[in-house]
Amino acid sequence: MKLSTLADVNVIAVGVDQTISIMLDVTAAHQLQDEARMPQSIQVVLDRSGSMGGQRLESARHALTELVGRLDSQDRFGLVVFDTNADVVIPNLPMSQHNVGHLHDLISQIVPGGSTDISAGYLLGLSEIKRTLPQSGGTLVLMSDGQANAGVQDPAAFGGLAATAVESRVTSTTIGIGAGYNEVLLEAIATSGDGNHCYAEHDDSAIALLAAQVDGLLTKMAMNTLVRLQSLTGQPAGEFVNVLARGAIWPEGNDLVIRLGDLYSDESRRIIVDAAIPVGRTSHTGTLNVLDIVVEYVALPALDAHTITSTVTVDISDNAHDVVVINEQVRIERLLALTQNAKRSAMDKLYADDVDAAVAEMEISRTLLQETAESLDSQLDDKTRSRVSEEIADLAEIETRMRNQTAEQSAKYAMGDWNRKSRGRGKDLNREIN
Repeated sequence: MKLSTLADVNVIAVGVDQTISIMLDVTAAHQLQDEARMPQSIQVVLDRSGSMGGQRLESARHALTELVGRLDSQDRFGLVVFDTNADVVIPNLPMSQHNVGHLHDLISQIVPGGSTDISAGYLLGLSEIKRTLPQSGGTLVLMSDGQANAGVQDPAAFGGLAATAVESRVTSTTIGIGAGYNEVLLEAIATSGDGNHCYAEHDDSAIALLAAQVDGLLTKMAMNTLVRLQSLTGQPAGEFVNVLARGAIWPEGNDLVIRLGDLYSDESRRIIVDAAIPVGRTSHTGTLNVLDIVVEYVALPALDAHTITSTVTVDISDNAHDVVVINEQVRIERLLALTQNAKRSAMDKLYADDVDAAVAEMEISRTLLQETAESLDSQLDDKTRSRVSEEIADLAEIETRMRNQTAEQSAKYAMGDWNRKSRGRGKDLNREIN
């Protein structure tokens, strides 16, 4: 695991309160091709309601058949299906105890049923995966194309279930299929469950999306990853630090804690925090220690606990001319983080049937990002330049979809993009696959 920190300024003027922005970059270790890995437990919860009939269910069956072929004998796999009720089709067991040919037969026999009780399927899936969970934890993947029209239907309630599962080392990822599912509900599960939410726009997109999620799980290099912001100013971190990210963030004593969860081979997470430095209260110059950034994680496959620390400092000068911007990458990364807020705001406008306002918000964000990036291009590294180029293209795609598709369709694409970008995780599979 690697940790790097970079502030947008390294010198501030004495007697003037100032907010600095800090970029935290956490990168997981690389998994070697022949390196031993911990067994993974994968529990699929599949919607088999009436709307899943035809090509949609056929694609889901194909995705499941491919999935079992990717797992080693040590990995665990289970399958729950649901419509009005939920049933265990394949108990969660090590692949060594499954007969692959029999698994294929069971998968091929899944047929569409009645209504959509997502809560019945999700709860049964959680029960199955927790029953025989390995030390390295597990992931539940929920695939659905419909609205929750039976059982629990409140997204907040689902989020609570997913958050509780995380405490038991179970991550929840969701794949929404087609234009009829409830993206707010599935995103709530993924957000609270430390997982991903993906949009399978076309029926066969689910095959590639499920494969991509499983490929990531099989390269897990760290679990229970936390970023702890420890104040060195005498104030609780929560009083002067603002984290420009979503997810689980909470105060703990004087610290502020950000949960990253599991990280996969070479996965990098960038987080921007704003820190309000109260130097106006002092006339002293010199170096000021602001924060200790502490990353705590359990490394796989050894299951050893590790800690990495980096200290953020600024110099306080009595010469205002010393105040300089030292790295524009932080500025552009902060703008990328704020772009995600604008994206979510645009989705809210879509839900309120104000398409013009949603399009305008995306257009303003895209134009600002493009103009800023062009002015700073020579000061950006290749990684940042690539992320900016991708974001500009995605904002343009979202704009186009908002203009030409129904609000229901374009909101789903935007939600999938927002989920990934606001976490800073993975590739944009929606754009590559759909």
